[in-house]
Amino acid sequence: MVSEIALRTVALPFIPAHWRYKIQEKQAHCYDSRVSAIRLCPNVNQELCHPLGYCFQLTTNARGERTVSDSGKYSVSKDAPVIWAIGDSLTMGFGINDEDSLPYRLSESGFQVRNLASDSLGAVAIYRILDYNLSELSNLEVDEKKPDYLVWVFSRSDFLDDEQESIGRGRWIFQLGKISAWMNVLRAEMESYKLARDANDYKEYIAEKYIAPEIDHPTILAIEKIRDLAKDKNIEPIIILAPDWNPILDHPVLETEYFQFVHQMFLDRGFTVIDLTKEYEANKNKILWLENDGHPNPVANEIFKKAILNKIN
Repeated sequence: MVSEIALRTVALPFIPAHWRYKIQEKQAHCYDSRVSAIRLCPNVNQELCHPLGYCFQLTTNARGERTVSDSGKYSVSKDAPVIWAIGDSLTMGFGINDEDSLPYRLSESGFQVRNLASDSLGAVAIYRILDYNLSELSNLEVDEKKPDYLVWVFSRSDFLDDEQESIGRGRWIFQLGKISAWMNVLRAEMESYKLARDANDYKEYIAEKYIAPEIDHPTILAIEKIRDLAKDKNIEPIIILAPDWNPILDHPVLETEYFQFVHQMFLDRGFTVIDLTKEYEANKNKILWLENDGHPNPVANEIFKKAILNKIN
């Protein structure tokens, strides 16, 4: 017990960086039984420093949603369009400060925005979170409107995340880590030696060989549920598709088999798709990713924002 307390408090600034990051990351996440998903905790306000060398401020509101401009007030204008950002780390803005994330930048552009995204979610959990929050609207005491748009920066990691959830992996390891900081240390060491995968290691997902999923893959089925839910509520779902990063050449990889498949998959299911191939081609000499990581950096999130403004306006 003493060592647990010391590891989380007094010793925290002095332990190895990958230990410290894993402990703090675990503190920032909670298991939400309402939607059966691991999400950001309510009222988080901390700086996370990743072992790869970058730090970012992570702040959430009382709902456990990453903060946006005037978060919780929804008072930009009663007639302003409402956007709900859904998805995983790409939409949430993993690795970058609150104000650099896409949802925050959209909220600064005159929209009423909620950031429902959280890192490491698959499409199955994304659907449950969206369904729960839409059903809650009628129970809220505040006058909050349903979204006019859903914005989702789609991640190829969804396919693997959903496969792992379907066989029950992840939750119990997460719960052990909430109880024991030493479990987080063990996990950090396993990840450093590639004996386990960091759920936010997007570089590893990009490097894997692409295999087209079957038509009944849980990710595809969840995407169809999200489409049906949006159609029933008269909400326009907007998918942002950005080319992958090549960690060796350090530039975008355009027109991959994966990208073409996902693009057509969403079009066939009636989603509005923003294909950023031309924008990435025009900006190929700029750094669009976190160094050695693969997640979109603030420059890429600005490209996302401008593309959405062009589509909506």
